[in-house]
Amino acid sequence: MHTKANDQINFRISPVIKLRAQNVLAKNGLTISEYTRMVLTHIAEHGLSTQFAQPTDEVIESILEMADVISGNKHPENIVTSRQALNRMLNG
Repeated sequence: MHTKANDQINFRISPVIKLRAQNVLAKNGLTISEYTRMVLTHIAEHGLSTQFAQPTDEVIESILEMADVISGNKHPENIVTSRQALNRMLNG
């Protein structure tokens, strides 16, 4: 059932992200409104993809690693106890 489009959705987003999205969509002949309407219509009619909220392999690996650490089967690597130590580890 299609009805006249008269509802409005407003949301906040970074101006940088908005501009980048506009550029990508414009290259494909779409506006943000058109694309958003297409996505929401698809979700309403077909639901979300079965893989919508599936974690990446990297996330799964991290979860399994933390489970090993918590269970005592693995000693965690790169443990830091201060913000300064974390910055040194991350920034070399």
